[in-house]
Amino acid sequence: MVQGRFAPNSSYEANLRRVAATLPAMVANGSSSSSSGVDVLVGERPDQISASAFCGANSSAAPEYSDCGACVAKALRYARRLCGYSRRAMVDLGACRVSYHDVGRVELEIQASLAVRILDERE
Repeated sequence: MVQGRFAPNSSYEANLRRVAATLPAMVANGSSSSSSGVDVLVGERPDQISASAFCGANSSAAPEYSDCGACVAKALRYARRLCGYSRRAMVDLGACRVSYHDVGRVELEIQASLAVRILDERE
């Protein structure tokens, strides 16, 4: 089973660096006068990452983050600093929101949840 933490200098960390290098530009390129969101998959299993970024139309909630790409970059830095080596994180800065998770781990959690539900229904 995939653990909830990753090792320094691992493939997962390299994929997370790729997310941090590409996601801010992707969401900035897709931004409009209203709102913008981007979802990406990076890497290969077992270290594949699903990442999402969203910028809202109302940047007045956090005017220091009026640039969507800059807000997403800052949220990713916060996620790495606050969540350390966790394979899952979510940061909401008001003007933008970023999340990422380990694809394989989430699939295993869903399978386990379904198995428990099936067993409960049989009783």
